[in-house]
Amino acid sequence: MVIVGGESGPGARPMKEEWVLSIREQCEAAKVPFFFKQWGGVRKKAAGRVLRGGIYDGFPNRVQNPSLPAAVRLQRALEIESAELVQIGM
Repeated sequence: MVIVGGESGPGARPMKEEWVLSIREQCEAAKVPFFFKQWGGVRKKAAGRVLRGGIYDGFPNRVQNPSLPAAVRLQRALEIESAELVQIGM
């Protein structure tokens, strides 16, 4: 996931639209979620977060309780056990 946003507050430097568009295009090509947070500036709320007429709230898919299939877990356990037996000389 890539989050893009301009600096805010006093001394904030300007952000060029071409930079944001380039990052968005790279994210699309790589199939990476793109989140555009803000343009930034001294009055960031006035500048908003609209990019070329759209709001970009890309977020990665959430995976709950990821686990390996039972056969893979068993194979890994056997590999670990074998490696430990080799280390103790059995």
